[in-house]
Amino acid sequence: MLSFRIFRNDSDTLATDFDLGDIEFKFGDETVSSRGSSRLSNMVYISVSDLIDGLLRINNGLKKYEFVGADSSFIVNFERTKKGVYVRYQRKSYGPFALRDILIAINSGIEAFVSDDLNQLPQNTAASIGFNGSWSDLKAALFR
Repeated sequence: MLSFRIFRNDSDTLATDFDLGDIEFKFGDETVSSRGSSRLSNMVYISVSDLIDGLLRINNGLKKYEFVGADSSFIVNFERTKKGVYVRYQRKSYGPFALRDILIAINSGIEAFVSDDLNQLPQNTAASIGFNGSWSDLKAALFR
């Protein structure tokens, strides 16, 4: 079971473009997360946009993508092979997974995150345009 979650550090206030927080992937019983170390916290809206854009490039033929959380030391590598996509974090490898399953998990995580009104960015800011545009591209890729 794959899952994806987003956390904002200031979750009890209205969202802003550059909110710091954490990103977490779960691969069954294994967790890859930026939580637990302040140096791994990242600007979540920009980071999620970058993550989506990179994975959609894999969907369009790119073999490898290195995700680096915005303003962070959190680095996760994705590599497409004939068997599927492997996810690498630090010295561990997870997978292979169908790319579609990863994309579905990210979409579900975003839906859960924005279901809290405090996590919705103000309209027409740079981060909201990027975040919502990337999320729209993700949904388009999933539901073609």
